[in-house]
Amino acid sequence: MPEAKTATANAVPAAQAKQSAQQRKPVITVIGGGSGRFTLLEGLKLLPVQINAIVTMTDSGGSSGRLRTELGVLPPGDVRQCLVALSNSPKLMLDLFNYRFENGSSLSGHNFGNLFLTALEKTTGSFEKAIDEAGRMLDIAGNVIPVTLDKSELCAELADGSIIKGEANIDVPKGKRSKIKRVFLLPDAKATQKALDAIASSDLIVIGPGDLYTSIIPNLLVAGTGKAICASKAKKVFVLPIATKHGETDGFAAKDFVLEIEKYAGCKMDVVVANSTAFSVGMKEKYATEGAAQVLASPGEFSGYAFVGADLLSGSGKLARHDANKIAAVVLNLVGSK
Repeated sequence: MPEAKTATANAVPAAQAKQSAQQRKPVITVIGGGSGRFTLLEGLKLLPVQINAIVTMTDSGGSSGRLRTELGVLPPGDVRQCLVALSNSPKLMLDLFNYRFENGSSLSGHNFGNLFLTALEKTTGSFEKAIDEAGRMLDIAGNVIPVTLDKSELCAELADGSIIKGEANIDVPKGKRSKIKRVFLLPDAKATQKALDAIASSDLIVIGPGDLYTSIIPNLLVAGTGKAICASKAKKVFVLPIATKHGETDGFAAKDFVLEIEKYAGCKMDVVVANSTAFSVGMKEKYATEGAAQVLASPGEFSGYAFVGADLLSGSGKLARHDANKIAAVVLNLVGSK
């Protein structure tokens, strides 16, 4: 009789553990930057998943750059974008965080959310605490995690041997210049423990979408990040950009993007996701005038990868952008696929 009682007692925790496993939401960690990451996060927050947004900390332009230079703080711009993307707050609060002061004052060009995060960092004494407090205020659906807390500058070595310092200078070319040979950080930076833990606990790691050298790869340059990605048992997904970027990826084919990511990460991706909808004639002409072109990809280019081609274009606006719901749905389907 005692043996039967023991067996029954052991069955209860086992059943609870099984139920808990069934109820557990998959953990998706997004590593990227810019409007592409913002769109993906907006879509994912509506789905039954746990979200980690790992944020690059090399922004040196605009409001973030000025605050970084004048006050010696970490750049808040990319963090603010992630907080807003994941927020469940009323529209007024989001409009407030996105509000940019107009010309005619010393605050001209500054974003309220950037100033708010800077003030929180000064008040709490920690950038991580500032993010946590802002996240609570905005009722975010997930975690926003800086990839590093070290102050470092993004640099690029060009094919002609010249060096460009500063993310903003790399992002917007000043006249004609050589192709980017490599990018690096000066000084070196190490990953936060929160970022490493998020990567380790992931079921799916999504790299991109975003500008290759100024939004995505800076995360991989931080010591520990690439090693953690490669060691993770999570499925590793790279989302191709919709178009090339003048000054960064001129003439890149789809495979070139993937190979660069793998070079800096230190391991192979499992899945490549690409938009399959062709640009209209007008859109092609518009991007051509900016020195950019649509990134076209086909399954044949990606032997050895799981390839997902889908209509990911947003139907609104004059720019080619990912649709939040379309790209989030593709990512969610990858969680359980083999």
